[in-house]
Amino acid sequence: MPEYAIERDPLLADTRPDTLAKRVEAVLGTLASATGTKCHRCTRTVCAHDVLASLVLGFQSKPRCAGCLSKETERDAAVLRDELTAFALSKDCLTIGWRWAARRDAHCEWSGIRLAGGDHLAPDRNGLAPRAVLDAPSHDAEWNAGELSCGELVLELRRRMRALPPGSIIKVTALDPAAPEDMPAWCRLTGHALVHARHPSYFIRRKEN
Repeated sequence: MPEYAIERDPLLADTRPDTLAKRVEAVLGTLASATGTKCHRCTRTVCAHDVLASLVLGFQSKPRCAGCLSKETERDAAVLRDELTAFALSKDCLTIGWRWAARRDAHCEWSGIRLAGGDHLAPDRNGLAPRAVLDAPSHDAEWNAGELSCGELVLELRRRMRALPPGSIIKVTALDPAAPEDMPAWCRLTGHALVHARHPSYFIRRKEN
């Protein structure tokens, strides 16, 4: 099989103004710099897939191995790997990162993963209240994320969630066009609850533990 080359990737034919190539550059930069380093919680070496999964969950600056990501999110490791893989392959920039990771670490525990199916990405299956039915709930904190997207948004959101008491609700204003899909998926993956959403406003309740 020929070596993967990003310059030949058909996804980069997308030349929209929001610059897919720039997002890909950021993802690959993170992968290249962090792959092979030590997990922030244990001494295990993180593979490229671990780094990409950490990026999705908001641990870009302090990547974790798959086992520690499972502990951080209190999710079954195998289920979390399936769902993170499905999420990554639903995003152009992360798909290219996943391809890079597959070439870089072809025999890690993420290899040959069984995808759980696209239904995992359906926003209304993640505890999201019907948008047109419920009024926006009261909230304890507020953050305007502006046009932040991908890694930058979840990195800062994770920090802000950790600073809140359990059960608190934060209102996040996110202008990124992908937010209607990304916010519910991130909440499901991390265990927080998206209690109400009407783009660009998202109300997230911090998990209890």
